[in-house]
Amino acid sequence: MVSQRDLQELVGFQGDGALVLSLYLDTDLNRQPKDQCKLFLRERLREVADKGLHKDAQKVIQFFDYEYNWQGRAAAVFSCQERGFWRAYSLAVPTRNLVFVAETPYVKPLTDLLDEYGQYGVVLVDQEGARLFAVQLGEIQEASGIYGQVVKRHKQGGWSQKAYQKRVDMQVLHNVKMTVEATTEFCKGQGCKALILAGTGGTVAQFRDLLPKKLQKLVVGTISADMNTSSDAVLERSMAVWLAAKHKEEDALVEQAITAATKGGAGVIGLADTMYAIRQGRVQTLLLEQGYETPGALCDHCGYVIVEKGPKCLFCGSEMRDVDNAVDLAVQRALEAGGKVITLVGNEKLVQAGHIGAILRY
Repeated sequence: MVSQRDLQELVGFQGDGALVLSLYLDTDLNRQPKDQCKLFLRERLREVADKGLHKDAQKVIQFFDYEYNWQGRAAAVFSCQERGFWRAYSLAVPTRNLVFVAETPYVKPLTDLLDEYGQYGVVLVDQEGARLFAVQLGEIQEASGIYGQVVKRHKQGGWSQKAYQKRVDMQVLHNVKMTVEATTEFCKGQGCKALILAGTGGTVAQFRDLLPKKLQKLVVGTISADMNTSSDAVLERSMAVWLAAKHKEEDALVEQAITAATKGGAGVIGLADTMYAIRQGRVQTLLLEQGYETPGALCDHCGYVIVEKGPKCLFCGSEMRDVDNAVDLAVQRALEAGGKVITLVGNEKLVQAGHIGAILRY
């Protein structure tokens, strides 16, 4: 799994004059043979070696020849051998082939994947305990289970049944409270951004009501499952809920940005205004249409990015140079400033607003 900590480490790495090789490779052997993957790799790395990254190219080739297990659907690799930097990740979700060279790791494809496939927890709960799952980038990992005292049913009627049922209810409540405590620690440790509850009957509702208010706000939906449900089934059902909740939240964020921009508030739309807000460090959440690219210009002195090249930088007066994709640089600058980047697929409101926008800190 690629964690948020991994992403921040990549964003924070600077080559300080040395170049960083960023590689995204489709390694899904159900779609293509391994030899075809390696052919693309060697052809593109030959070009990289000509740019003075021979050691990096050799390191990557060695990795895929001898270390990579070819079990993932894709791989992301970042190499700067001149600075002793190397990071490689196997991904359970697909990505397109890409080789990128710059003085910083190219993380935009990773941020796109993290946003699309989510980072959330699943709590499968019943009257006796729970199973906890962490989901990220299409992968699911199960934590150790939580089990309280076994709940037994009393078959006899009358007063004894009522007294016994009361004890049973108290035991169920104790088990659920124990699960709530464990879930709180689990979410804190995993950094869950959302929660999906799983189970049957009224236990899920009881569990949700007992969650701390902070965790209740993270719950985005529920799925039906029992304690014997496989991890793969939990992943499939929870992902459907996650995507539905995600698209609903995205619509609300786009509407917020457009409304604020229209009223002159804490929002901008369109590339020019968004880049200006990024330069000011005001962007809290960057909203971007997947696949949106456009050329622009960059000031190497202060890092300002604009849509159309002018004679001098607006801020420091230095020369501007052409760049193939100003959007990538906008994403990088927003991440470096601590902003969140959300990539949207098929959101017509954002497309009509100029493909990009942002919610501002102030």
